[in-house]
Amino acid sequence: MEYYAIHAPVFTIEDDTVKQQIFLKNAYSIAMEERRGVVIPEETLACYRNIMKGSSGKLVSVIRNYYDNTLKGQKVCMAVNNNMIEILFEKDGKKKTVGWRMATEKAATFEYMKPLLENAVYAYSQENTDIRERGDVPRFHYFVNNANINGVDIPVKIQIRELNFPTGRENRYYTHGFIKNRGNASPVNGIIA
Repeated sequence: MEYYAIHAPVFTIEDDTVKQQIFLKNAYSIAMEERRGVVIPEETLACYRNIMKGSSGKLVSVIRNYYDNTLKGQKVCMAVNNNMIEILFEKDGKKKTVGWRMATEKAATFEYMKPLLENAVYAYSQENTDIRERGDVPRFHYFVNNANINGVDIPVKIQIRELNFPTGRENRYYTHGFIKNRGNASPVNGIIA
């Protein structure tokens, strides 16, 4: 991906849950139409299944190591309303997204995080509702992309945390997860795994 000058984009701030679902659905439709997602091959998934057979704790450890040795410190650019923002992978992202539970499908996505982010479609932003954090973290930005795993398309919702610093603002990867359909008409209406 070509890196363009980073400009302050106009964010779509949305706190209404129904409207957020509409923005997610629309962004996912764009990602699917433009084939922006990633295909995770069966060999990659099988590798993580084999690690999981040992224990889920070992799988978490493998992903933490991968994050530290491959992603942490890396930057990617993401498009937001005809402008670009630079995203940094940092330690809080690992802490938030690599918890004590890890499914093999999500573990496999970490190898594809850079293309997942670079090609994700911006959905909306939300003001931070935690009064204690709002000064340092004024808002979160949400993007959607697709992961094709075992021939099944799974929407991936990506959360980016905007941070205030004396020198300016930075955007940092915070977490990602699969959007599971609960039987609703929308392919992205549901819960995040």
